[in-house]
Amino acid sequence: MLLQEAQTDWLASKNIFYNTKSNQISDNVNDLMDCENIEFDWEGLYNYLDYGYCGFGQTPVKNIKILEPNRKIAIKGGKIKITELPDLFERDLCSPSNLNDTLDYLHYITNKRAEETDTDLIVPTSGGFDSRLINCMIEDKKRIHAFTWGTSENQQESFEVVYARKLCELLHINWEQIELNRYNDLIGEWFQIFGIAAHAHGMYQMEFYQKMLTKIPQKGLVLSGIYGDLWAGNWRFPDVLQSKDLIEFSIHHGMRLDMSYSRIKCSHELRDAAFEKMRDKLKNDSWRIVFAARMKIVLLSYLLRIPEYYGFQVWSPFLDYGAVVRMINLDWKEKEKRKWQVDYFRQKGVLIGEWKLSCDTSNCLDYIVAKNTRFQPLNVKLLSQIVKTEYLEYINRSLRNLSKDKMNCYYSYMVLYPVQKLLELKESAYTGDMKKRS
Repeated sequence: MLLQEAQTDWLASKNIFYNTKSNQISDNVNDLMDCENIEFDWEGLYNYLDYGYCGFGQTPVKNIKILEPNRKIAIKGGKIKITELPDLFERDLCSPSNLNDTLDYLHYITNKRAEETDTDLIVPTSGGFDSRLINCMIEDKKRIHAFTWGTSENQQESFEVVYARKLCELLHINWEQIELNRYNDLIGEWFQIFGIAAHAHGMYQMEFYQKMLTKIPQKGLVLSGIYGDLWAGNWRFPDVLQSKDLIEFSIHHGMRLDMSYSRIKCSHELRDAAFEKMRDKLKNDSWRIVFAARMKIVLLSYLLRIPEYYGFQVWSPFLDYGAVVRMINLDWKEKEKRKWQVDYFRQKGVLIGEWKLSCDTSNCLDYIVAKNTRFQPLNVKLLSQIVKTEYLEYINRSLRNLSKDKMNCYYSYMVLYPVQKLLELKESAYTGDMKKRS
């Protein structure tokens, strides 16, 4: 939707895009495309392929940018004006916080938000700590409806399902499992929502919410665990000495293109500038966590956007600034191996991982679903200007009979699919224009 003005929060948790040529603003990058005249921004495209999502404020398309955190943008006199707002982390980061106060605050904001709605409370519940903390914090357990998907071949035996089911049994929470099996078929719809901003990764969330809608009487408030692990102590990033090392903060999990197969030659001015701006701050553990979170939110915002797309309200205690500051500023002795949460769950009697329940800890869902998907082959002719021809052909061959050791081809496909769609849009617009002129 085209906008006249917008503002990003401290994280830029909702993506805002703008076109410096057409002077337009939107929350959907597709709205800003002049399809017939699409040109690549080569550094933007390089970063997208390398990280699996857009980085450093630039999309792969020339003149289309992403609004950074703590910014206001508006159209004034037909021109885009951007105002930089204070970064509160400059004031608040590295001020020691108290563990009891942190837990009390999380409890308070979670129940306050729950009381503001009279709908069901929907908690996507995994076997991990973030959703477990939310389920424990909510006072009125009768209002919770928890849903879980499994990640192993037999999804019922997945540790995600086994742990979630046990948790909800202990807390007397209404729980259901949702089987996922065809989410790659939703890749076209994914592109309509996210375009070239991020690789096609989150369709599993689309299938999850589609199936959830068949199981509930009304669309409730989704309480998301997004980024809980990041603030809680599950991640600690290394010091970086040069701009190329910023990929350490991308948390890409291999869902990127191996850049040895790329044909792109470009400067890295945006990456270098981002590194120089943050060089001193990146010497600090807490600032490194904030930097990583601000990088990856371009992708992970789908955890908010998708449930909203299906008509749910969405909220997370782990995107509340006060909660984030308190969690980041906990002593590292408490955060190491998430000790503070381990102690909390042990006290509550839900430290399920210690009980050695029979379950499957494998995470092969992407492989199982991909193996049963008939992929549209990559268009080698279109993409060969960007990626080496032999690698594109190798991806297509591998996906016809996928094996576990070729999953990098699946991830490369998901990164390249939005680029191909963009090129197809340009080709279609050009062909249509030529037909009109003839």
